[in-house]
This record gives sequence, structure tokens and C-alpha cells, in this order.
Amino acid sequence: MVVSFLGLAIDVGVFQRGQRITQMVANSAAIGGVSKLPYEDVNTGATASTSLNGFTSGQNGAILTVNNPPLSGPHAGNSNYVEAIAAQNTG
Repeated sequence: MVVSFLGLAIDVGVFQRGQRITQMVANSAAIGGVSKLPYEDVNTGATASTSLNGFTSGQNGAILTVNNPPLSGPHAGNSNYVEAIAAQNTG
């Protein structure tokens, strides 16, 4: 029984770590995209920032979507903001 709870604790910990990393990647992409906003090169800035964090869209189930202007949230439709959505298939 103790081993079962230990296994569950490890699984939950791994899942939460994955969520934190994916959130960090989305934040990095948004910041990288905004830094290139004056040059109208939002996607390049976002993908460059995420690659520095070891996240490459299209590899190992990683998906990065960058929207300028954002499609949802309080700044939807405002071209002064960038929305970044990161997903990782943990399979």
C-alpha cells in the first residue's frame, strides 16, 4: 500500500513539473513575441525564445501557437498584445 502511494506521488509530481515547464515556455514565447512586435516578426521572436528553453514546436508532441492579436482573453483583438499557447504531449 505504501508503494502504491509512493507511485501516485511520483506520478503527480512528474505531471505538475510538466505543467510548470509548459507554462514557462508559453510565458517565454509571449515575451519573445512582444519583443519583436515593433518589427512585425512575432512568430520568429516567440519560437527563438522557446528554443532557448529546449522547446521546439513539432518535435516530441510539442505544439506552440502564437496569435497576434490574441484570440481570447481581456486583450482579444488588440494588436499590441501577443497570445502564446504551448502544449506538450506527455504520451
